[in-house]
Amino acid sequence: MKFGVIVDVEASRSIRQAEVGAARTMIERTEERFGLKPERLVGDTAYGAAPMLNWLVEEKGIAPHIPVFDKSKRDDGTFSRSDFRYDPTNDVYHCPGGKQLGTSGTVHEGKTLLYRASKLDCDVCPLKPQCCPKIHRARSRATSMNTPETLPGRLLTPKTLRSHDVSARRSR
Repeated sequence: MKFGVIVDVEASRSIRQAEVGAARTMIERTEERFGLKPERLVGDTAYGAAPMLNWLVEEKGIAPHIPVFDKSKRDDGTFSRSDFRYDPTNDVYHCPGGKQLGTSGTVHEGKTLLYRASKLDCDVCPLKPQCCPKIHRARSRATSMNTPETLPGRLLTPKTLRSHDVSARRSR
């Protein structure tokens, strides 16, 4: 961004939710008052939450250049989202132990599919302490969500946000 022109100001408290709300207000007000709508928006991670990114892309048609909140990496020795591999041809995930996680096809909250491994596979798996360390009888689980928060580390454009890419997430 070489140049910037301030066309609107909105006072807010210095907390993330208030700042994001102020940004939405300024974008809409600038469009109404001056007929100006940005093609892209640059911001810090405060603006990288899924609802804001979805609003920018789906409702306003603005390409965000914003770091996305990425909660997929784990630092407690358990598997991260990236440790599970999705096979789109067969609609299954593969856990780090190589076992398949299937789904019933039920969509939860309008956006989430749960994928589970067989209890028999998990009970004997030597990787279980890294997968489900706190639950004695748990099975490996992954979720598939078609939302911006599942696309960490990618440039989020209207095209990529509408794609059907999926990511896996290990549940605690």
